Amino acid sequence: MKRVNLWMYILGVGLTLPFTYCAKHSGTATDSEKPVVEVNKSTYKLNVVYFVPQGQDTLVRYRERMTDMLFFFRDFYGKEMKRNGFGNKSFGLQTNAAGTQVMFSVVHGAHPASSYKYDGGAGPEMEEIKAYFDQHPDEKRSEHYLVITPVPDVTHADVPYYGIGNWAFILDHDKLDIKQYGPGIDWVAGNAHELGHGLGLPHDKEKRSEAATIGTSVMSTTDFTKGAIFTKAACAILNNCELFNNTVVTNYQQSFKTYAKKVHISYANGNMVITGRFFAAQPVNGINVYQDPDANTDSYDTPSWSAAPIGTDSFSISTPINELWNLEGGYELRVDVLGNNGYRQTIVSYHYSFINQEPVLDPAIGSQPEIPKTGWIIADVDSEESGYPATNALDNDPSTYWHTQYSGSEPTHPHQLTIDMGASHLLKGLTFRDRQGVWPGIKEMTVYTKTATGSWTSQGVFTLRKSDMDQFISFTAPVDARYFRIVTTSSYDDGKSCSLAEIGAY
Repeated sequence: MKRVNLWMYILGVGLTLPFTYCAKHSGTATDSEKPVVEVNKSTYKLNVVYFVPQGQDTLVRYRERMTDMLFFFRDFYGKEMKRNGFGNKSFGLQTNAAGTQVMFSVVHGAHPASSYKYDGGAGPEMEEIKAYFDQHPDEKRSEHYLVITPVPDVTHADVPYYGIGNWAFILDHDKLDIKQYGPGIDWVAGNAHELGHGLGLPHDKEKRSEAATIGTSVMSTTDFTKGAIFTKAACAILNNCELFNNTVVTNYQQSFKTYAKKVHISYANGNMVITGRFFAAQPVNGINVYQDPDANTDSYDTPSWSAAPIGTDSFSISTPINELWNLEGGYELRVDVLGNNGYRQTIVSYHYSFINQEPVLDPAIGSQPEIPKTGWIIADVDSEESGYPATNALDNDPSTYWHTQYSGSEPTHPHQLTIDMGASHLLKGLTFRDRQGVWPGIKEMTVYTKTATGSWTSQGVFTLRKSDMDQFISFTAPVDARYFRIVTTSSYDDGKSCSLAEIGAY
């Protein structure tokens, strides 16, 4: 991605950076740089690091200027949280006793600025900052870091400027002075955007109605002089960030099992309605829906919606299409669950397209009233990987799956899976749930059925969708059967193996 020195082009990509060395920490902070004792009552506070490459110095009045900027951000975040219904709360900051100045951990880099460039520079900075906090554990107040790198010449800015996990990287230059020049100066909006990434926010865009009335999303591209907002979906994520809360969360951001049980997507009268039920092993207090145009993979143009769960395991969210910015081409609809502990997980990823400015939904995606699987057994399977048996396809848990063997020898297609339902049923078709998020899902297969004493009868050749949602196939006519069998021909990764999370019948 081409980099430009304009705040309008806000870069917030997550990068995978190598950490192949351990840099030596070059020294401790001077007395003038040491943070004063903080007295704020918030349980967690943002670790604010001012990272100075070797051969450089802190910029003039950086404490005052950066304090003004961070106080502005804190107030702005709090106002947006309140506007979206989460109360006037914001991220905690370590300040002096009077609450007038932010406490900075000044880290002097072991290398010159050439070692801390935009491309690949975050890794070395992170290693040295971790070493600093190992030596100064009393200065670490949370799991979130804001790293500010000074730029002597902002016209040639080449420093880390993005978010990686709980780390946000921004820059400082000597004219970055909100009190003197206002919040619309270069890089202020970009710094607010990258801080959002470090607090857990993905890219998203405001709805059309929001742009016309209140402003544009900080997590897209915005300008504080023209109106800036955080979407409700963004604030729902911040609501679970440890920096916004006074309670101690012992399992903060720890993953837990969660998946969609049933999802139904419909369209009528200009509204796409997404309803469903989910399983979550830990408490969930928010459901976010994102409508992401496939044409732009960075999600800057993705309007979002958010709502609290209905009860403990259900949701229903309406997304009017007149709130979208483009009614052409392909879209990905995503549903995320927001754990109270700060963990966020996508449980639905649904691809569809607009034709004549209306969404065209796949009729084969969705659930059917399934026959209960009680007493069902695997009658025959040609291949299983250790730890991923075919019985996983009958356990009503889409987070487990059957996988054909891939360790050692890897048998190729056709693969065969036979189910004994234990009794005869009138079958209209079969239901499928692919492995969540990762393929090799089954692409093409032949389905056979058999009565208790009869012979195998082909019900046809079918092609499954590349989707981890519920889907189904329909027979040309209902058929009486006790057994059914699938024989695969191909997988979506064009490989030898295949996997399947759930199989059923209706």
